[in-house]
Amino acid sequence: MNVKIFLALCGLAGAIYLLWPYLMWMVKVFIYNLILDYGIFILLFLVGGGYYLWRRLKS
Repeated sequence: MNVKIFLALCGLAGAIYLLWPYLMWMVKVFIYNLILDYGIFILLFLVGGGYYLWRRLKS
């Protein structure tokens, strides 16, 4: 393997290692914001799907 490629991969791995907690925090905040913004639609979807499955299993 070329030394420059090896050093670039090591630098990339180090940057990801240092930024990983912040990346996970950003993803978590994004998911929480989606739930806060569209939570009622997710809830309606789950209720509708559960009702549909209950009707299918009942018959």
